[in-house]
Amino acid sequence: MKNFISTVAMILLLCTVALAENHQTSYSKVANEHQITFTLGDWNLETLTSNGTTFQVIDAGISAVSNRKGWAELPMMSAAIQLPADKNVGLEVISSDYYEMRLEFPALPSRGTIYRNQNPSEIPYWVDPASAVNEFYPSENVILDEPFIFRNVRGTTVRFYPFQYNAATQTLRVYNSITIGLAENNQPAINPLTINTGVDSREVVGIYRSLFLNYEPSRTSANLTAAEFGDILVLTPSTYESTMQPYVQWKREMGYNVTVQTVTSGANVVSTISSAYSSNPNLLYVQLVGDWDDIKSATLNSSSTCTDCPTDPRMGCVAGNDDYPDIAIGRFSCSGTSDLTIQINKAINYEKNPDMTSGWRETFIGIGSEEGSGDDSEYDYTQVQRIYTQRLAQLGTYTTHKQHYANSGTVSASNVATSVNAGASTIAYCGHGAETYWVTSNYSTSNISSATNGSKLPFIVSVACVNGAFHKSADCFAEGWLRKSNGGAVVTLMSTINQPWQPPMRGQDYFYDVLTGGFNYDNDGISATTGINTSEQRTHWGSIVINAFTLMLKESSTTDDIETTKTWSTFGDASLQLRTKTPDVITSSNNEMVMGVPYTTTIKIGSTPVENALVCISQNGNYYRGFTDASGQVTITNNFSVGEALLVVTAFNTTTIYQTIPVNSANEPYVSIQTYSPQSVSFGTTNNLSMTLVNMGGVATTGNTTVNLTTSDQYLTLNTASATFGTMAAQGGTASSSAFNFTVAENTPDGHVAT
Repeated sequence: MKNFISTVAMILLLCTVALAENHQTSYSKVANEHQITFTLGDWNLETLTSNGTTFQVIDAGISAVSNRKGWAELPMMSAAIQLPADKNVGLEVISSDYYEMRLEFPALPSRGTIYRNQNPSEIPYWVDPASAVNEFYPSENVILDEPFIFRNVRGTTVRFYPFQYNAATQTLRVYNSITIGLAENNQPAINPLTINTGVDSREVVGIYRSLFLNYEPSRTSANLTAAEFGDILVLTPSTYESTMQPYVQWKREMGYNVTVQTVTSGANVVSTISSAYSSNPNLLYVQLVGDWDDIKSATLNSSSTCTDCPTDPRMGCVAGNDDYPDIAIGRFSCSGTSDLTIQINKAINYEKNPDMTSGWRETFIGIGSEEGSGDDSEYDYTQVQRIYTQRLAQLGTYTTHKQHYANSGTVSASNVATSVNAGASTIAYCGHGAETYWVTSNYSTSNISSATNGSKLPFIVSVACVNGAFHKSADCFAEGWLRKSNGGAVVTLMSTINQPWQPPMRGQDYFYDVLTGGFNYDNDGISATTGINTSEQRTHWGSIVINAFTLMLKESSTTDDIETTKTWSTFGDASLQLRTKTPDVITSSNNEMVMGVPYTTTIKIGSTPVENALVCISQNGNYYRGFTDASGQVTITNNFSVGEALLVVTAFNTTTIYQTIPVNSANEPYVSIQTYSPQSVSFGTTNNLSMTLVNMGGVATTGNTTVNLTTSDQYLTLNTASATFGTMAAQGGTASSSAFNFTVAENTPDGHVAT
């Protein structure tokens, strides 16, 4: 029967995810039963001697481990699957293959949670006498989490411990593989999905795919409309409402639906955000305005981490009763309008008027302590070094690695300041932290206040304690970065609590995994690393953070993991589109409109079409938008009147088009260039230029149309600059082959765009 079930499952649906060290997790479905097979790959037994006691360490290259203090530290594998909206599942073990072996020394005990205000090397190993019982730990090696909801999808996570340990007999049970079944039942649903809008943003669908083994879209088409891009809600006290208008206006001009809601100063806005999502399930970003006295969240109280610490990210958990964030929460923390204006201008100019100085966006600043080891058995400096070598360097745009690592010598605030002032697109930190500085380097808010990096603004992911403790009386480290005028940072991820050691290291990895287009832990060439493989890229800050948090919780959802995601806060614009290289110049083929006629244009970098550029046209508070297809083209219907409209085009790693274009009457001819060729030529050549015109107006042309070309380009000489085209019917066109002739100079730079 077992073989028969496996065969049917392979025919119906089979999905396999490979983990590092050749560990495998495969999914299949038979009727209403979900089947998951975990297969253990390579592993080793190592020894560790501490204070005269020798322990045996299970090295399976799996970073998520049990953390019950004084009990065996055992690796854990996880898999998340999509569930029906209102069905629970029961767990059964279908088959397993295991053997037992007696260890020479006791298994290494967990030291429990280690926080980043502690030194791991100073925490001793201790065996809890209560663990020395003649039974295997954990007693259940397959655990089913309660169902969670991420926006429009309900799911659950299965945790599997491939090792069990009997401390009384020093016996290790090793599972080569196990197959479990999750059968749907009619028990009252836990955390049911009561509302499914069927509307998901481009960003969210990608997160679904990275999270669930068996994700199945609820819609047949993957071509998402601009309206499904994700909306923005701004929550602000009335004091800052007028100051926020430039930010709101810019986001609308980009193409976002933006709602502004004023709140009472000092209000807790947890229920406000939840209600807003219920009313508008397309909400993806919430931008809070003000410091802790202006807008509050729920607080976290823990004897180990903090007292009354803000939990901004937790307010994004709005779909279901669980800890998976559905919305990205950002905060412009300010003590007055001048602080706020600085942050607004940073966000707007980063997207609208990018600094085109070459080189700085291709630079990464890494800072790490020499303490650990932590996630993936990495010391802090190794964690950050691998973000560059294994991720950013592989992206192909990063060429400079500014290294500030404690293992290679003294790391000073002045050296970090030199790197910051020169400019970098991103900074990753891993080490101890304080409310106003990074312990590794002692780079502080005082250094930030003297920063001279101008518009060369980095985005920062900091693994450290209390860098984001903005609820205290003094400006915290994160606020220092954001409130700095003519320098500082554009957006940061910093914690309000004493962070646990390992979970944020995983989150930092996943952040850069998603930013760089995915990461395969099987093929990274490092035996000790493990994680959830990804293959998609997201470029908006908030969607990257949400994706990183959901992957963290999929891999492990202990109290440490949950407290990390609740308190690791975004300071800055949650919807910001990041840049990882000097922007490429984009052009629009059509800079005019005709009343009553859909606006069509093609967006290119040189001769290369730009896919997924967001194109928005607006007039008198009416906004219409669309995304370019693979050919760079987009067509946008509108109801504009004769006059002028604003055209805004944005895309990842490109310049921004922001220009006023005419809207012409449909009761007269309107001629524009539809195509021309060639679009790229070699230097030192003479070329003919062919052109096709189109009459987009509502009436025919009454005579010939003459086109005159002009240029101010020093590398281009027009030999034939004028051509005459015949009459054109309404919506008709005409072409002329070899109508123009031009010569390109021998010394033309490679890649030069003629003007």
